[in-house]
This record gives sequence, structure tokens and C-alpha cells, in this order.
Amino acid sequence: LAQLDAVMEKMAVQAPQAVVDSLTQLKESIVRCLALLGSAQVDGGLTTEESLYLREAVRRYIPDSINSCLQVPQKDRATLVIDGSKPALDLLHDQLLMIQQQLDTREAKLTQIAGEALLRQQRFLASKANAD
Repeated sequence: LAQLDAVMEKMAVQAPQAVVDSLTQLKESIVRCLALLGSAQVDGGLTTEESLYLREAVRRYIPDSINSCLQVPQKDRATLVIDGSKPALDLLHDQLLMIQQQLDTREAKLTQIAGEALLRQQRFLASKANAD
């Protein structure tokens, strides 16, 4: 996470506000997912896929996108269209959005897993109340 923070900070000081906002949102999602993942693993939930995606997003996906954008000269990032597609900052923004959508999906699944533990507790308490 420290390496991700460093690369995010490097990009943030050179990027427009929309990219900074995307980076901030990604970081907040990662923190929430990590907390949910920790709870789910303690509870024994099936979180292997979510754990793998989260680890790779932190280790590779986000840093690779940012570092690729940083390789484009700063003066050209917002204007020079790459391969007839979009400028570097737009491509970065699109990539960060794809990662964010995946994190949102995984966060929803992890939240569901956390909710299932609460439902199990509810059923347990109901069974104890009905046993009396």
C-alpha cells in the first residue's frame, strides 16, 4: 500500500482535479474493501476472488496505469491524442474508472458476505427464542 500511495501522490501533484478525485475514490474503496475482506476472512467467507483482485489492483493495476501515464511528457498528457484514441489523461481516467467499477462490484459482494453473518446470527437468536 505504501508503494501505491507513493505513485498516487506523484500522479496527484501533476494531474487535473478529475484524476485526483478518481485516485481518492479508489483509495477509499480499497480501504473499505480491505476492512470487509478482513471481516469476511475471519468469518470464513468465500473471498478468494475478491482478495486476489484487490491485491493485484494495489500491486499492479493502478500503479501500472499511473506509471504508463507518467511516461507521457506532462505537457502532452492532456492534449496529444494517443493512437487515434484519447489523450493520456483521458485514457488514465478511463482505466481508473474500470478499476473503480470492479472495486465497487467486489465491495458489494463483500458487504453481502458480511450481511450473511448477521443473518446467521439472526436465525440463531430466533431459534433460541423459539426453543424457550
